[in-house]
Amino acid sequence: MKSVLDFKKGPHKITMLTCYDYWSARLLNESPVDCILVGDSGAMVMHGHPDTVAATSELMALHTRAVKLGAPDRFIVGDMPFLSFRGSLDKSLDCVQQLMRAGAQAVKLEGASGHLDLVKHLTESGVPVMGHLAGWG
Repeated sequence: MKSVLDFKKGPHKITMLTCYDYWSARLLNESPVDCILVGDSGAMVMHGHPDTVAATSELMALHTRAVKLGAPDRFIVGDMPFLSFRGSLDKSLDCVQQLMRAGAQAVKLEGASGHLDLVKHLTESGVPVMGHLAGWG
């Protein structure tokens, strides 16, 4: 399985799709997609919540495990749910541990502002981190 660095060194752009379940992950495992994001949007798409706030670390680990079982040959990124990376370092690490044990090879969090100490700690610990940097305005 390729790492993020392998993808960056390659000749083509990295492809990533969002997935939340085993069945869909099986289809993506047979496709040429490089990476799969298990997004906190699963709270809305799979469970009918009006927003992503309902996603918990446990819910994200459950979906990550299902996706990893369905797509064992793909690089899996687990989305850290709302506020899981804004509390204590211990709380953030618990979430990361759940996602990694469930099969994620990297974690994603929203933005960089206020999170740089956590990102530094995670990357120094060997956990690849992806940031969702949205432009507002």
